[in-house]
Amino acid sequence: MKSETLISILFDFLAEERLTSHEISEKYGLSERTVFRYLDTLTMANVPIYSERGARGGYRLVEAYKLPSGFLTAKEYDAVIDALQAVNEQLGSTVLQSGIDKLRASRKDAPNLTLTSGNLIIDAGNWGDTGSYKQKLSAAERSIETCKVLSLKYHDRTGEFSERCIEPHALLFKQGLWYIYAYCRLRQDFRLFRLGRIEQMKETGETFERRALPERETFSSWFGKENSVNVKFEIQKSALSDFEEWVGIEHIRRCDDGFCAEVRLPDDGGLISKILTFGTGIRVLSPESLKKRIALAAKDVAKLYT
Repeated sequence: MKSETLISILFDFLAEERLTSHEISEKYGLSERTVFRYLDTLTMANVPIYSERGARGGYRLVEAYKLPSGFLTAKEYDAVIDALQAVNEQLGSTVLQSGIDKLRASRKDAPNLTLTSGNLIIDAGNWGDTGSYKQKLSAAERSIETCKVLSLKYHDRTGEFSERCIEPHALLFKQGLWYIYAYCRLRQDFRLFRLGRIEQMKETGETFERRALPERETFSSWFGKENSVNVKFEIQKSALSDFEEWVGIEHIRRCDDGFCAEVRLPDDGGLISKILTFGTGIRVLSPESLKKRIALAAKDVAKLYT
């Protein structure tokens, strides 16, 4: 456990400009005294960590530090390259492909290594997609690299259509779907745009300066309390497999009458539609407000067939 934490801390240093003992303590549930011992252990292993005092103080790595050759095993190299190649099958990024090629070349025990994404396949496109989805993804990645403003024709989750210009900053792959994380000039704020909801996307020819990302933004808590809800479910065995794929098997437990689950879900306009796709296979137990909305939506659907 200690070695795994040490490696994780090392990667944190490689990813961040500066870390404080408090940040490390909070992330890994360690006392600050233990954090100091771990930093000493890394230093004794020839990892050049140094401290800085002051308001912007903390711990840093020497900028020239690199991971030693042989840090990854052959299987780890294969897994990393395989995952990157699978992602790049969607993106088509020349920059990412260059990085993949360099990783292949750096693998000492197999200089002529040639891999395909045989162990990992990513296809986030729609069923029956003719290639337009991949083209949009590649165009978005290219615009992020070159800081080009994009013009969108977009359908939001409520079905409302709009035309807007965005400054794309990153691509996000969440729950099997691709999103563009961008500054929206229409809303004057950062927004997520689901790729599948973009009807048309083109470069305007205008470039933009990258903005500092909002400090509040953490994708691990993508939906905050204000737009998510705790839901208790009763699940029939016939719907169990599909429900597991939706919320994750770790949320499901056996109950007296079968299976039940309690999970926090984004209440983003699509929640009721998703629940209705299960038909009588699941039943919402709480909250009452959500139950009433589902009942009303089900009545509206029934009216279409009466």
